[in-house]
Amino acid sequence: MVEETDIPPLTTSVADREAEQVDALRLIADSVAQQRQTASRAIISHPVVLTAVIAILAIISQYLFDRRGDLTLVVSTVAGCVLTWMAAIGYLTSGYIERAEQTGTWAWLHEGRVRISTSSSPSLSPPSASRTGENHSSRRRTAAARASSRRNRNRSDEESDNDNSGTNSEDQEPIDHEYEDDQDTIIVTRYGGQIIGALVLRSPPVSSPSTPPVPASTSQGSSANDGNKKATIRAWTVRMRYRNKGIGTGLLEYAVSQCRSRGWPGPVFAEQHANSTRLVPRWFQASFEKREKRARASLQEVMVASEAGVPETER
Repeated sequence: MVEETDIPPLTTSVADREAEQVDALRLIADSVAQQRQTASRAIISHPVVLTAVIAILAIISQYLFDRRGDLTLVVSTVAGCVLTWMAAIGYLTSGYIERAEQTGTWAWLHEGRVRISTSSSPSLSPPSASRTGENHSSRRRTAAARASSRRNRNRSDEESDNDNSGTNSEDQEPIDHEYEDDQDTIIVTRYGGQIIGALVLRSPPVSSPSTPPVPASTSQGSSANDGNKKATIRAWTVRMRYRNKGIGTGLLEYAVSQCRSRGWPGPVFAEQHANSTRLVPRWFQASFEKREKRARASLQEVMVASEAGVPETER
């Protein structure tokens, strides 16, 4: 008799349904909010800060005990100072919550995408008589497209105003029809019916006569040149309880295979990716930089293995 197992399958694929995309955006937003804990730990455990706090508390305790001789007063005062210090750290790192709310939206997903052009470039010379009818028709189509775009934006704004949740991913409508196709690909890893990993892959910029080249200072690749010619990873995260189990590597492998199959160079991590925000002084950014280097090293290892023809890990 064959025993039945209740272990759900682990699969990685492109998220085509809107519900899956919403769940992926929420997971990415959660990873941004979790950076608040990382920043708080970095501040509390910093040697200079920890030494200064202990010294101040010791001075206050000694002063109160010598003047009053009341141990209860000393303990309560020290506890109040510690709580005040923790509240100050919470205030300093609260910006990550706001950043998470901005990240888990369709607006963040479509940020920097190329909109579909609805108007032609102005001509330096007047049109010929033979093309007058065609120009009138083009203007009518342009006006209709602009009116449709305004209606879509107004409807999206109304739905956004009615949404009271922290992240607006659920009730907002995606506006892919206003942008060029095949620019953002959301890759997810599912454990059974739950999405436990997400990666956002953006295609390389497509230069066209109507679209000026991306300045080097605003590129999103690992360097100024990479951002102009390579696919970029704008977000990469795994649910906390499933980290360090190879799921993130599987997402990177799938992203690399997508680039290979579509003929895209790369990918590289975008400079302004979802978890790139640093809201604490440089002295407390060591843990962030360590994670950044480890992520880029993992991507490099996956790309080297892919070029060498090493089989991808089974999902």
